[in-house]
Amino acid sequence: MRTAYVPSRRSIRVLIADDSAFMRKVIREVLSRDPAIEVVGTASNGVEAVNKVLELDPDVVVLDIQMPKMNGLEALREIMRLKPKPVIIFSAFTDRDADLSVQALRLGAVDIIPKPGGPISLDISEVADQLLLKVKAAARSSLHALRMHSSLMLQRYKYLPLSVRGPAEDTPNVAIAIAASTGGPSAVASVISALPKDLPAAVLIVQHMPPFFTRRFAEHLNKTSELTVKEAENGEKLRIGTAYVAPGDYHMIVVRGADGTPQIKLHKGPKINNVRPSADPLFQSVAK
Repeated sequence: MRTAYVPSRRSIRVLIADDSAFMRKVIREVLSRDPAIEVVGTASNGVEAVNKVLELDPDVVVLDIQMPKMNGLEALREIMRLKPKPVIIFSAFTDRDADLSVQALRLGAVDIIPKPGGPISLDISEVADQLLLKVKAAARSSLHALRMHSSLMLQRYKYLPLSVRGPAEDTPNVAIAIAASTGGPSAVASVISALPKDLPAAVLIVQHMPPFFTRRFAEHLNKTSELTVKEAENGEKLRIGTAYVAPGDYHMIVVRGADGTPQIKLHKGPKINNVRPSADPLFQSVAK
């Protein structure tokens, strides 16, 4: 039986896997700015990445998807089979590639960061902040704990009475609010798939993801759940037995509509704790 992986060293040891020598250099420079992070190795293809995970035993792996010999998804599968580690996918995505993000999460990746479009220098500050924050978050995570978190969430979630109510039979008087960040998608998927189809509540989900990933994530949840799961739309009324995923880069709150029924409002207010969507506005709007 595998024991849970918990980093025990003072520095966070990171392996970078990317087929671009330039990107390996940029990522190394970004991570090396933080004295708490040590880049212990790099790999230029998936086979080398798997071998270096076994050899170097890093705390976190930053992994590209598009690589020769063995692509990132295949490498991720092997890493999780042979020596499970927190893996952050850092790769170029388009709308058409968003399904790859769902596959990566299904295989065990704890987070995904899209490479910026255009010249890397234009977005290096934003990417640097994301990389540093998410590498640190990934290093603090225990893969065993992440897998167990879904069962704990099922034991601990509570129906929250909505301060905004409506008379319609399919309008919920209670809601379940769920928020997750690094490592959260797997736990959220486990929770949503375990909820019954006759759930007498609406479910509101905040998962920190890039904008075009949240729709794919909602579609994935919809396929594995007895509930109806969709990406939330501004102004849509809450319905029982439906789960709503906040779109990437939008805060989601619950407000009273013109007819008095609870509905969703999306807005691009300031980031909270460096994230948008944030759990705080959602929880405050549901519980107040």
